Amino acid sequence: MITSTILPTTAYRNESLRGYCNATDADSTNLYYYYKWFLNNALNTSGSVGPYTQATQINVANITNTSLAVGQNWTLECKADDLTANSTAMNSSVKFINTLTPEKVNLKNPTNGNTTIHPRQPLFEWYATNATSRYEINITSSSGCGNNYYQNVTAPTLNFTPTSELCLQTESTTRYDWKVRACSIDTCGTWSNQWNFSIEPYVAITLNTATVSFGTIGLNEQKNTTSDNPAPFSLQNDGNVQADLVNVSSSQSLWISQPLNSEYFQMKARASTETYSFNNATSLMNFVNVTGANTSLIRALNYSDNNDSAYVDIKVLVPGDEPPGAKQTSILFSWEQTP
Repeated sequence: MITSTILPTTAYRNESLRGYCNATDADSTNLYYYYKWFLNNALNTSGSVGPYTQATQINVANITNTSLAVGQNWTLECKADDLTANSTAMNSSVKFINTLTPEKVNLKNPTNGNTTIHPRQPLFEWYATNATSRYEINITSSSGCGNNYYQNVTAPTLNFTPTSELCLQTESTTRYDWKVRACSIDTCGTWSNQWNFSIEPYVAITLNTATVSFGTIGLNEQKNTTSDNPAPFSLQNDGNVQADLVNVSSSQSLWISQPLNSEYFQMKARASTETYSFNNATSLMNFVNVTGANTSLIRALNYSDNNDSAYVDIKVLVPGDEPPGAKQTSILFSWEQTP
């Protein structure tokens, strides 16, 4: 016998043990090998294989990872036979099954110290580590706002999204600390460096319908957008806080013969197809005159995707003494965060 060997050099229970025998024969005869596996010094399994060319390292038998456990020690015994005589048995070195510990995780997003995060359910991301079967993420609120704690939540992939909204900076000046660790089938590695971030409140309103056109209208004729013909102004809250439409005004009248702040040019708030999007009780749901001064029209427009839109209806009445011609004006919409 030349060698009796177990691979890999360092053994963990997530991979198999591979047993090798190698022997020479003076007559260059093909050899058979008898092998025995010993677990914790007790015979576990045995067998024979061959014939093989002499002086060649042969993989005689393996122990699958399903039979391995941390703390075990394994030994392989090899004996060669040329059908004339057997060699002396040779034992491999003892192979211990080690604990598989993943390396330390490196974080990716949200970046450390970031104070301009806008999603209230941000995507947490990190980089892959070796020998990992799962990850654990720990997210802690500095203020306890909203009971938003995620302690050692298991994430099977390289990212995690909270199942509920996190709090903003304006809500108890909340900062979030977060860290991740990788876990193998045996144990978890050390925690990553701790990063922190905060969610910045912001108002972002999209004007989906920005033009209202009534076409040709006769003197003393009245039209409005309440039947969606033409369509009203359509507004959508793409921010992360409730918002108030606190300034609706026009710089000039639609008419030559009538000034602003008259029944000839009016507006009102209306619920869109997304119901319960704003506070109807404190919003102007009946027509009021368009003026050159600030008018608060919509209160507490929601930011949730399924309830974040509203309509602004327009009503016009053509003055009886209005001269003919195209009529056009602009309306300014200004928003701010709901207190």
